[in-house]
Order: sequence, then C-alpha cells, then structure tokens
Amino acid sequence: MDTSASTRTFFKESLSVGVLGAITVALWFLVVDVVTGTPLRTPGILGSAVFLGISAPQEAVINATTVGLYSLLHGAVFFAVGVGTTALVRAADRAPNLLALFVLLTVVLQVLFAGGVAILAQFLLGVIAWWAVLGGNLVASFLMGSLLLYWHPATARRLKASESLPQS
Repeated sequence: MDTSASTRTFFKESLSVGVLGAITVALWFLVVDVVTGTPLRTPGILGSAVFLGISAPQEAVINATTVGLYSLLHGAVFFAVGVGTTALVRAADRAPNLLALFVLLTVVLQVLFAGGVAILAQFLLGVIAWWAVLGGNLVASFLMGSLLLYWHPATARRLKASESLPQS
C-alpha cells in the first residue's frame, strides 16, 4: 500500500484527520455520558451554551437540535485542527525541525478549548470533568498524529530516530 502524501490531496488528508479526531472525542463523551447515566449530556450542554446562551447547566436543552448543531460546530473545529496538523506534518516532511511544533500545537489547542469554555460559559468548567476533556483530547491527538505519521513514513522515521538519540 502506498502511504505517500502524493497519493492524497491536502484536503482529503485534512478532512480524514479532522473527522478521526471529531469522531474520537464524540465517542469518548458518548461513553462518558452513558456511563454516568446521562446520554448526550455533554454535546447538549455545550450546544445549549453556544447556541442558546444558557448560563447554568440546568437550563440546558438536550435535543436533536442542540446536539446536532454542536456536532456540526465540533466537526468544523476538528476540520480546522486537521488542516493545521496536516500542514505541519507536510511541512515537516521538508523541514524536520518543525516536528517540535507538534507538542506546542497540542498544548495551545488544549488552552484554547479551556479558554473558549471560560469565555463562552464559565459554568461548564465545573460541569464537564477536566479528566474527561483531557482524556478525550489526548486519545484524539494520539490517533490523529498516528494517522498522519502512518501517511508520512519518512517524518515518522525521523521522529523515531530523534527519540533514540542520547540526550546531553
């Protein structure tokens, strides 16, 4: 199987990576919500906060509209993340030192999410467990990065080689 980036367009690669991340986080929160006995609570509360402007969790409207609209927004955000990470890996194919930006990008995205929640609906910081957000985002980041490195084997080899170098 040819895994070279030349067999995929930038758009297809970005879309695939973004969809993988969006589905991973959505499934993660679906499991968390089902385990806690509140299916679709997380996207319902987030959708209510973004689209209805609620100011407390008990005001949330958890229905197809809030969950669906939030899911579309969630997908669009992850597509943008897919574009950024795909661009970064493709650039690292030509300039390997750019791989260091991966860690920075992951940290920045986590801070942006927390900051966005704090700005839009601070009450959500206590409603959605920090461990659930961190866990879902870490699993998604791992899978997205793994897919990109699978598709960019030369960059993956360089990354692996840099990990095995002795540190001074």
